Amino acid sequence: FTLMAYDNSLEFRVINTNTNKAHVKTRNELFNMYADSFKLNRGYVKSICKKENPREDINAINKNKNGPIDVGLCQVNSKTAKELLKLEPKQLQDVETNIYAAHKIARHKVDSFKNTNKPDDNVVRRYNGYDKSASNKNYTRDVLNIWAVTTE
Repeated sequence: FTLMAYDNSLEFRVINTNTNKAHVKTRNELFNMYADSFKLNRGYVKSICKKENPREDINAINKNKNGPIDVGLCQVNSKTAKELLKLEPKQLQDVETNIYAAHKIARHKVDSFKNTNKPDDNVVRRYNGYDKSASNKNYTRDVLNIWAVTTE
């Protein structure tokens, strides 16, 4: 049995309740672990999450105009999480689950475009809810700029 605990220091303690031993994982370690697991570029999802939630507020919840809410560090859309992962908004409030869900959704978007690891306009727009509006193009530009900085 594993218990996750976190605080605002960006560290997460994974505690095995059988042995009472803890292992500390940082957010970066979680992002890298899931990027590797889903065979995504390590900066891709982290860049989307940084754009979605610049203050990196793990408790952030935002209501969309069309009804669903975006939850947590990566602002995972509740409708997408329910349809693709069978996760409820409350589950997305767990930081590791949120990071996992963001990577799973990103992998799904990459696969739906037969894309490589490199984020491009279509994949980033699909993560954000695809439309051709100027605001979505600005969103895509911002994510790609963040991604470029994180991979330098």
